[in-house]
Amino acid sequence: MQLTDTIDTLNGLLRLASGQQEWLENGAAEVRSPALAVLLRRQALGRAAAADELRALIAAQGGSPDESTSQRRRRRRPSAPQRARRLQMEHVWLLEGEWRDEATLARYRLALDSALPDAVRTALNRQLHDAERDHEQLRMLREAADRGRAGASLESPLRRWTRSIASQPYLAVSIAFTVGVLGCLAWRHAAQARR
Repeated sequence: MQLTDTIDTLNGLLRLASGQQEWLENGAAEVRSPALAVLLRRQALGRAAAADELRALIAAQGGSPDESTSQRRRRRRPSAPQRARRLQMEHVWLLEGEWRDEATLARYRLALDSALPDAVRTALNRQLHDAERDHEQLRMLREAADRGRAGASLESPLRRWTRSIASQPYLAVSIAFTVGVLGCLAWRHAAQARR
């Protein structure tokens, strides 16, 4: 691989790492789950470290870091914050994160398939391993959320309604009173019908 190809590959990975860092920081600020926010912040720090390492590798190869992002590329998919606000779900963050990690893994594997200097190959292998670990963590969280959502959807509507009523004591008392009054009226009506 020529030196300019190596620099172009590294610049592409740098843009990817910077974009992911920004997305993860936005996600950490938007989600309500403290555990998910901590995970996203930790992954954002990892992407920032990867971006710094890529900048150093580009400089060592005699290039200059190019972190410009393409507007056309940004508009291709709606961002996760827009969809999360619209759908009111943190599950969207997990899905988007998993999708982004899969794209990152593909880009790293493609870069590693080309001829690279040994120092660059070693650094990219380490970053690929870190990206695989981050992807696995998000996948496990999403699968746990899917299992939780599936269990909730299997619950009967009557049971969900009863549980929601039990959590609101005033509503439960008024419904019990209404049921009692209706029962008395039905009993009275039946007694009058027997006469």
